[in-house]
Amino acid sequence: MFSFGLNFTLYQISFTLGLLASYCVRFGLSWWTLEASGSTTAFASLIAISTAIEILGRPILSPMADYFNRGRLIFISYFLSAALSVIACLAGSFGFYSIYFLYALLMSLSITTAVREPASAGMLPELVDAARLTDAYASRATVSSAASILTPLIAAAVLGVGGWKLDLYIGAASAMVATIVSMKMTTTEKKGSVSVSAYLQTWHVRIGEGVRATFLVKTEFQLALIAAIFNFALYPFFFFIFPIWITSDLYLEKYYIGIFEAAFAGGMAVSGWLAVNFLNKRLSSFFRLIMGALMLGIGMVLAGFTDTKATILFGLVFAGIGFTIFNIETGALRALATPPNYRSRLFAGVAFVSSCANPIGVFFAGELMKILRPSYIIVIYGMMIVVAAFLIPLISNLHLIMDMDTNARKNLYFNFYSNAFNSK
Repeated sequence: MFSFGLNFTLYQISFTLGLLASYCVRFGLSWWTLEASGSTTAFASLIAISTAIEILGRPILSPMADYFNRGRLIFISYFLSAALSVIACLAGSFGFYSIYFLYALLMSLSITTAVREPASAGMLPELVDAARLTDAYASRATVSSAASILTPLIAAAVLGVGGWKLDLYIGAASAMVATIVSMKMTTTEKKGSVSVSAYLQTWHVRIGEGVRATFLVKTEFQLALIAAIFNFALYPFFFFIFPIWITSDLYLEKYYIGIFEAAFAGGMAVSGWLAVNFLNKRLSSFFRLIMGALMLGIGMVLAGFTDTKATILFGLVFAGIGFTIFNIETGALRALATPPNYRSRLFAGVAFVSSCANPIGVFFAGELMKILRPSYIIVIYGMMIVVAAFLIPLISNLHLIMDMDTNARKNLYFNFYSNAFNSK
């Protein structure tokens, strides 16, 4: 992480602190709602609504990151998150409880995240050299996978030890430090004087441009469809099938849910730390992409085919490695080949397309659960991913583009799909 320079290090630190702040505040407000109202419905709806706003807000708010300075936008979003977290702390300390007030707070925090995430996704090319971009994405994957494991655990531990008020305090402190760290970060991004009023007059047009670019850049749209197949399998696997598989099919204790999830996340960390560097010297980007997809599917099939804990752990680690290799290669390609003034919108558009099938995947898994064991469903979903991996060579221009060196890929989508990019 430190080898990429100070700004990249600050980027990683602010991301980790921001994630910790998000979990702590979300846990704190949700448990405060549960304690004050005694309603599990209010508790669940608070999480569901804020999550939905975050998911839907990314493609709607992503044009901001292509219009305004991304570094400044990230700083402002952290600043607003910190301010909202401090307000939550004050409300908790003085006992000011209103379900509508907490809804407003958490939804506002979700909006700041929806602004920040597309800006962060499109910012790496402004922080590191193009030749090191794939390595930077690998480092980012290592940190983000570790943070995705540790930050919710820390937030849950704080909740257990000190209650929801301490979670709010820790969240506010983390958000304030993230704000300070992001303020120190500088980028190579150069944008002229921009007008908020001019942006507001054309924001709906820019959203439409982002949607159009997502569909007209055939390479990215077809990659997003492949990723949608992956998410169709992975989303219900982790959020629906996983706990039932462990407790009702494998007949293991509930703590194995955490162990097996950690195995997958550990594979993600290993791929960012070791596997990518190893494969970079032996395979081209194109074949690394296909290998990552195959490893993900084969790992799931292996985990579903056995009742042996060691083999399941190996399969999940193997799948985690493949999942991150695939994401590193696609993320680096998208960041390099997309024109800078469309980068955040294309990241958000691809993320939206790739997640659209998630609810259908859950419904389909629920129907399959009526007639099949969870382990069989995992095997079926793993085989779906393996089949999808063999569709990757059919993606328009992908092999040609990924065989080019990093400098040749810069803004390459403009040459291949010029009709997708109209705005300056």
